[in-house]
Amino acid sequence: MIMYTDGINEAMNEQEEQLTTDSMIKEIVSSQAKTSLHIGEVLQMAVNRHIGSVPPIDDMCLVCVGRKP
Repeated sequence: MIMYTDGINEAMNEQEEQLTTDSMIKEIVSSQAKTSLHIGEVLQMAVNRHIGSVPPIDDMCLVCVGRKP
């Protein structure tokens, strides 16, 4: 389960483009992340890469929860 505030998917870059939920899903799929920890790390890196040096315009909270098989 992935929960996040709108500061994650609406994170803006220098061109004032939002990250978007679709691009978050693409990041997860292309990374082939299997665990909630790895998914969280992938999304955190995606947000940081997307915003670059732009300071966040909103609070950001990301929670990834999974269960062991």
